[in-house]
Amino acid sequence: MLYGRSLLHDDVDAGVALLRAYIRTVNTYFAGDHKSDPSFVTYLAKLLKTDEAVLKSTPSLLMDWEIRTGTATRLQAAYKAAGVSKEAALPESRTADRSLYEEAVGHQP
Repeated sequence: MLYGRSLLHDDVDAGVALLRAYIRTVNTYFAGDHKSDPSFVTYLAKLLKTDEAVLKSTPSLLMDWEIRTGTATRLQAAYKAAGVSKEAALPESRTADRSLYEEAVGHQP
């Protein structure tokens, strides 16, 4: 998730709560082959206002809420290669703050 100042600094409890809800949603509804559940596909198609056949025609999404080490570096390289970013890459220490999701999942520092 991308957060601004409000959720990163001003209201960290809200930032943690939002992450906790997001992680619970991913783990509950999007784990494994979530498209193998016909009732979920029907629900998702209605929610997305698309045809069920369209959803079934593609593989299940691979959902991962954790920002793995190196992810920000790889994304910045991809943005630069695509011409989206022209600036020097920022170090991961400035682009990823794992403290909120660590709190959301109960990891202790």
